[in-house]
Amino acid sequence: MPKIKGKDHLVKDEYSKAVINTDRDAYTLYKKRKTVMQTKNKEIENLKIEMSELKIMMTQVLEKCNGKEC
Repeated sequence: MPKIKGKDHLVKDEYSKAVINTDRDAYTLYKKRKTVMQTKNKEIENLKIEMSELKIMMTQVLEKCNGKEC
């Protein structure tokens, strides 16, 4: 596969004409960043769910207090 001029980590597939990145370290870092981002996104979604549940509970408590059940 021929290298792309000025980019040692890029080669061009002669059959498909695709540009391929051969920098394994960059790929490994990308995968780690992606995993960290997915974990953070899951944590954020869980916090949103918990906040929604807390809102519902607070609404129920306030409704009981307004009805003199406190």
